[in-house]
Amino acid sequence: MATGDDDPFIVHGVKDPQTGEIEMRAEYWQRLDDVPRLKYLVYEWIVEDDAAKDLDWVDWGELARSAGDSKEALLLDARSRDPLKRAWVYFSVGQYHGFENLDGYPKTRWEESLKKRWRYY
Repeated sequence: MATGDDDPFIVHGVKDPQTGEIEMRAEYWQRLDDVPRLKYLVYEWIVEDDAAKDLDWVDWGELARSAGDSKEALLLDARSRDPLKRAWVYFSVGQYHGFENLDGYPKTRWEESLKKRWRYY
């Protein structure tokens, strides 16, 4: 899944060649405005099976108020079996608390390299 705007959010699975298990990951590309050519900060994180447990530092009530949702609905999504629902919870946390709280070491990438990597974007 990907959004098609200037700051895309992408969710994808990566298969472990040894175990065959698929690990869900998410990326958020934040466009840097102060660069003459299109350059992005790329934040990456693993979408855990229990995002609520992984994000135990989040104030779920405050996040729910800012997202216009209920705390209960957010926690249900955070524990959902659907990895896309969990990924959107991480995205909401990133929007509210800053994506550097999901990935403290984002990579800097030029748009051309990202387009080669994600041809459908």
